[in-house]
Amino acid sequence: MSGQYSNPEDTYCNPKTDVLWNKLGIVTAEGLRKLEYPLVLERSKELSNSPINGAFDIKHLQAIHKYLFQDVYGWAGNLRMIDIYKDRDYFDPHEALESEMQKMHTKLEKNNFLKGLGKSEFVDKFTEVFKEINMVHPFREGNGRSTRQFMEQLAEQAGYKFDQTVINKDKRSKYEWIKASKETFNGNMEPLRSILNDAIRPIQQGKSLAEGKQAPRHDTRRRCTSRPPSGVRRTLRR
Repeated sequence: MSGQYSNPEDTYCNPKTDVLWNKLGIVTAEGLRKLEYPLVLERSKELSNSPINGAFDIKHLQAIHKYLFQDVYGWAGNLRMIDIYKDRDYFDPHEALESEMQKMHTKLEKNNFLKGLGKSEFVDKFTEVFKEINMVHPFREGNGRSTRQFMEQLAEQAGYKFDQTVINKDKRSKYEWIKASKETFNGNMEPLRSILNDAIRPIQQGKSLAEGKQAPRHDTRRRCTSRPPSGVRRTLRR
């Protein structure tokens, strides 16, 4: 596949193919997807069995991203240095990544990292954290998978299991997840909360985190820009 990025200074991508530079030397989007997917899935299983210790802050998320993508990208674990958008939704400017993640971490601290909550309140706050990290989108690629791994650990230490198979069980489920995530940019949290409510249960009622681990297909070609084009929405925070 070929094409041009709207940001000509995007050094993450091969300008001739629109595909991210990678350690595997792959120059097609489909080829990268086929090799990257199983490599990251295996690393994800490893983290489910042996989680990375951290404070549930941006450094913790970076460490998770680095571990997941260490076999594929030389910049794994590094915060993006460009601004990006998807469809009409514009993620936080790269200059604000650390400050926005610090706000999220401060909220978690005030809420004792969601420990001791009944399920309904836990799901409410868990959904809010998911929304915040999604709006930040701190990495050039791999935001969804690193965020879900981060959230899986957050749920576990709070006494809950976040079952990702609820999200990834079929194409329809994946479509509804993406659609729900986009709705948060409009301030509508209910679709995301509904999905997460189905995916969360007390650990004693669930299987181990390593069981049933799956990850969704993803697009290795992410268009980005230093300035939003006409019609692209800025992040809506409430």
